[in-house]
Amino acid sequence: LQPVRFARWMSWLPGVKRMLQSSRNSTFAEVLALLIENQVPLEEAMPLAAEASGDPAAQREAAHWSRTIAQGGKLPFTRDRHGAISPLVHWLLSAQVGTTPLIQSLHSYAQGERRRAEYLADWLRIQLPVLLTLGIGGTVTLAYALAVLGPWYGLLFEFAQP
Repeated sequence: LQPVRFARWMSWLPGVKRMLQSSRNSTFAEVLALLIENQVPLEEAMPLAAEASGDPAAQREAAHWSRTIAQGGKLPFTRDRHGAISPLVHWLLSAQVGTTPLIQSLHSYAQGERRRAEYLADWLRIQLPVLLTLGIGGTVTLAYALAVLGPWYGLLFEFAQP
């Protein structure tokens, strides 16, 4: 399964979209921290980290940011943005803190997002069978009851006619 197709197909399940987003955010931040730690320029590191995350929207946003940085601009931080890349990561990159605090912050953020993704995966592992059993079993039971009891009620109604 391709990650984008999987996400589209499974997004109707509760918690799957948040779990995938947390996993992508974690991967992006971790890879970005490793690239910055190994002295890869930020305009090269951002598209590579976004590609590693597997999120097409993050890849587009990182490419835009990379072009902005390569042209000599800096990342403006706006409070009302709703992009694919986390606002915290955006703030860290736009604040232009030192390399060591940036790396530590990205690693900490990646660990938090990884824990959130693991928690949601555990929740899905436990709750998904219950939800599917109730949904599928309830639908089958209702269909069977209507198929059996519908004609029987019709027969009783015909018997009650004068």
